Amino acid sequence: TLLRNDRRTKLGKDYQGVLRRDSDAEVEEFLYRDPHFTFVETVPQAPCRRNPRVFTGQYITVTRRSDGSLWPNFKPLKKGVVSRLTAMLSECVTNCAKRSQALWRNN
Repeated sequence: TLLRNDRRTKLGKDYQGVLRRDSDAEVEEFLYRDPHFTFVETVPQAPCRRNPRVFTGQYITVTRRSDGSLWPNFKPLKKGVVSRLTAMLSECVTNCAKRSQALWRNN
């Protein structure tokens, strides 16, 4: 018996493993030998995470689906963060509009 943690099997404890027959029963005229078995405990498999995280950021988490696609998950935003992001977004849109107008005029 080969166990991972316990030196001896404990009464009432279940073990996950493989029971292997090492030899057959031998029957001779005056001698009978029982078959020999060896039990080898296997490592329990850890449960596989369904949607493992690929990226964890301050505002977004990206997970990988079982089909291999990536899925964004947005975290809830606090009030102050929303106003800052809105201001940054409006500034970005304004700058992009100005640049596109300048490019349009030059062409």
